[in-house]
Amino acid sequence: MSSYAMQLKSSAETLRENQQIGSLCGVTERLQRATGFWLSMVNGLALTGRLCRLRLSMQIDEKTFVVNSALSLAACTQWITRMFSEHKYVTFVMRVGADRSLDQNALLHVWLTEYAAHLLNKSKKAVTEAELEGIKKIAKRKYYAHSGAEWMLVSPIDPWTGVEEKQALRSSKNYTRGEMFLFLTWLQNTAANDGLVLESRGEYAKLQRESA
Repeated sequence: MSSYAMQLKSSAETLRENQQIGSLCGVTERLQRATGFWLSMVNGLALTGRLCRLRLSMQIDEKTFVVNSALSLAACTQWITRMFSEHKYVTFVMRVGADRSLDQNALLHVWLTEYAAHLLNKSKKAVTEAELEGIKKIAKRKYYAHSGAEWMLVSPIDPWTGVEEKQALRSSKNYTRGEMFLFLTWLQNTAANDGLVLESRGEYAKLQRESA
């Protein structure tokens, strides 16, 4: 075979090798892109899962959210965005502090929702505003009947006539810290008698530890 023919053969073999290498590189690149895509999907799902679990643990109720980490901040941001998207006008009240920032009045709202759900055999999210107001009103009546505490009552005054009207039950948001502690302690014990354990949290748990 002439040297010219040998050069042609060598060039053809080199071309085929380069084509094979190029094809292999293309496959490798496509695999890398596909792998990167699925890894990003997995990471995204993992993050979503963490945020969902975080929401369950850090969102106390529909109006209370605790932010104490970068992940809970991200979850809270999603929650705020969703709330604004649904209602277009949202007002926030912020409190700075650790778990004790969940004050006793906020805990009362959580407990009454849990208690109503237990009595009605439904989920907490299914408890209506009317049912929540109902259990709050009846619970205050029951506590007054149990304790006879005068601080539970208020005598409204008609501003048009200045006449004092019949005594009524005070709003729980006006209870002092000590009064609310007594009411929550009774509510916790009453719920236990009905087969429901109400978990002590926040300010109330701190006061329980201090009074032990």
